[in-house]
Amino acid sequence: MALDPSKLSILTFPQHWKDNKLTLRVLIIPRNIDPALAGSVAPGTDAWNNATIALQARLIADPSKYPSMIEPDSLFPLNSIAMPANVGDIFNEMETQLGGVNDSTMLEKPDPKIRARKYLPPSYRNSFNFISPRTKDAAIDDAYHCAIKDTVNLADPFPTPRKLSWGKVFAFCLRQPALAQRVGFVYEATIENIDPVLLKNGSWIYIDPIDPCSYTDAKVGSPSVIKRFAAKLPKLKKDEDRALFAAIQFPVLLDPGIVVPDPLDEEVPVAPYNMDELQIEAAQYDDGFCKIVHANQPVSSDLLREEEDKELPVITEAGIRIAWDDEQLLIWMNRQMSTDVNIAAGGRNIAPMGVMQYRVDARLGSDEDVNPNPWFPLCKVRNKVNLNIGQFTIDAANEEKELGVEVYPAQLDQRKDQPFWLPQYYCNWIGKSLVLADVDAINIFQKESNNIAEKQAKKFDNYIAAGLEDFQLLYGNKYEFRVRLADIAGGGPTIDEKRMYAAASPEAKCDFRRHVQPQTVRLQEQLPERDDVFFIGDELNMKR
Repeated sequence: MALDPSKLSILTFPQHWKDNKLTLRVLIIPRNIDPALAGSVAPGTDAWNNATIALQARLIADPSKYPSMIEPDSLFPLNSIAMPANVGDIFNEMETQLGGVNDSTMLEKPDPKIRARKYLPPSYRNSFNFISPRTKDAAIDDAYHCAIKDTVNLADPFPTPRKLSWGKVFAFCLRQPALAQRVGFVYEATIENIDPVLLKNGSWIYIDPIDPCSYTDAKVGSPSVIKRFAAKLPKLKKDEDRALFAAIQFPVLLDPGIVVPDPLDEEVPVAPYNMDELQIEAAQYDDGFCKIVHANQPVSSDLLREEEDKELPVITEAGIRIAWDDEQLLIWMNRQMSTDVNIAAGGRNIAPMGVMQYRVDARLGSDEDVNPNPWFPLCKVRNKVNLNIGQFTIDAANEEKELGVEVYPAQLDQRKDQPFWLPQYYCNWIGKSLVLADVDAINIFQKESNNIAEKQAKKFDNYIAAGLEDFQLLYGNKYEFRVRLADIAGGGPTIDEKRMYAAASPEAKCDFRRHVQPQTVRLQEQLPERDDVFFIGDELNMKR
């Protein structure tokens, strides 16, 4: 008999190994349930708003074993974890401000026949020894250009849904790290009494509820109510200091004596069929840095063109376009949507990617073998004011945090019969923050006063860029870029961390030059148009 859908997910994100202490973040999140409704997780359980959270880490020291609740492990209670106060009041205030949360519909599953695709631009192919695409979903022909320029007038365009579910509200919380912690989704803990011997060969770690948690197996009735996901730890040395990252989350198997394995039931965790591939990826990215970063400065006003075009010269400076790990991101995206051969038809691969955002750093280039210039964070912000929801402060003024660039595929023109496409580049840097609105552009083009709603832009004065005060994008300079991964719990390596491994192209280089053609000079003053009349003013003022 198929099990009821699980209602709670617990994901594990290691952050750092230092002084023989393991720091990790835990994401424990309900799955599209009303947080104020008792019994939503399981009959008789507390509502999320009133829940008690108590957790322990379970470490499986044998890396050759797949994480399972019946494998021998070492237990480490996470004593510093507790549900924050006033969670219910915060959710109530959010519901009021959002105009009500009244939809419990689950998102429809993607059609497994429709996949994501990605065009691999020359800047990617030239950044390493590229021979051919790793996946058939990557394109090096004109398929992407044709898809972009193929205009179709839809007789029945897909409307943007206006209904709001709690699952969407929870997803919004995850995009604001301080808010995710404030509503009890994200916790950080340090395991101090761990024996380095347990970690020397690599290991697995996952999180489990313990008493007095409101959601222990005894209280929810079955371990299948909670989906637990493990992280693979690399080999760690005694007294080593290094960042950790979990790019892949591995489903923890249940006790077959309690929950009988059923390959036809998506709710019963199974070991992914492609374990070799997943473990290689987990190992490659366990330092939290992207491996193939590339950059490009447009040389044509048609941003799809990759060579200078005299008929379509650059009219407006677009800055430097940046992308990273194109094929790996494509593989990750398709893995989330495609079927798993271990599950019945229509099932999805249940080893989710742990990456949610990407944090881009930039620095001045150097002709020296080892670049001495410091990195500057392009995604770091500082709160200008207290960030409140109602009367409750979520984050204090002057606190700094790193947000990130999110990368998703899209179906062009909302055509559901066509593949998803990842963008050619994931962001473009014009000398400002990558995660904040360009206030200068809003002012220059008067976007706030635009009468067309779709073309309006609003200023949000909650944040200001942090760390970019002494860094500018200037013609004639050479720049380098790197990209750090950010996990779903808001963690990831900091700006001060260094990558652990050699990579194909860990830093992108771009020589920033002026390609914008000079425009006609426009003056505020009216100049004489006769040969016998002269301008007698003291100054001339150019228009912008």
